[in-house]
Amino acid sequence: MHSHPQCQVLADLYNAGWVLFASTDISKNGMDKDSCLFRYQQPAPPPCSWMSISFNRGDRLRLIGAPQEIIAPFGRVMGPLLQKEGFIEHGAYEFKCKGWPWYAMGGDTVATRVLLLRILALLESFGFSLYASIDQSIGAGGDATTSETDTWYCCRQLSWTPGAPVFH
Repeated sequence: MHSHPQCQVLADLYNAGWVLFASTDISKNGMDKDSCLFRYQQPAPPPCSWMSISFNRGDRLRLIGAPQEIIAPFGRVMGPLLQKEGFIEHGAYEFKCKGWPWYAMGGDTVATRVLLLRILALLESFGFSLYASIDQSIGAGGDATTSETDTWYCCRQLSWTPGAPVFH
């Protein structure tokens, strides 16, 4: 699978000792994006493999650069919410959801948050931790006046083996 360009930037900085300290939105401008704050660390942290997760169009979740063995378990975590799935352009794997979980209202917001917790637990069972959650996209259809969801960047130490602890 292909690595997301921003994922590769984070990985290269990380490997050079520049570790993300925070991604934050400190502006009231509706069209702004998160600022990423890094700190320099030597020695650099242990090398990692990287993947990203994007939440698209109100009803899709994409795995970018994910290892093959995590795809089927992701589908199981999606459960009855899953409508269809498959590879799309640039090697990303997309899950299309029933309904609009990223636009959830009322009680449906709880179900969406439970899904996110299940996704985080699944990632950890494969040795991945959430390294960064960054708002970097413009709104749907290129509309810079609407909000877009964060992209999640996840990493796993290359030396990780099943059953070993996952450090965040």
